[in-house]
Amino acid sequence: MKFLFALLLIVLAFFACARLQKHDIEAGLISEMEKDCKKVEIKRDYDQGVYVITHTGRVSKDRCPVALVRGWKDGGIIEEKEVEICGCKDR
Repeated sequence: MKFLFALLLIVLAFFACARLQKHDIEAGLISEMEKDCKKVEIKRDYDQGVYVITHTGRVSKDRCPVALVRGWKDGGIIEEKEVEICGCKDR
């Protein structure tokens, strides 16, 4: 019983770390785009795949530019998410 509990705990820890790392990738891409709002596309290659953030040309209801974060691995899209780049709001 202790072995199963320990195994479950280890598996949950791996999932938590993977989710946290994915969040760090997204936050890093947003941060870089906020530094230079004129960049149209920023690519980063990570162990999980290639992540790209691009401007969509749209503005959110809070008047923040909207960008699209996409992740590819082995030629297929693994993640696609719209994010607001509010650091570019006043530029």
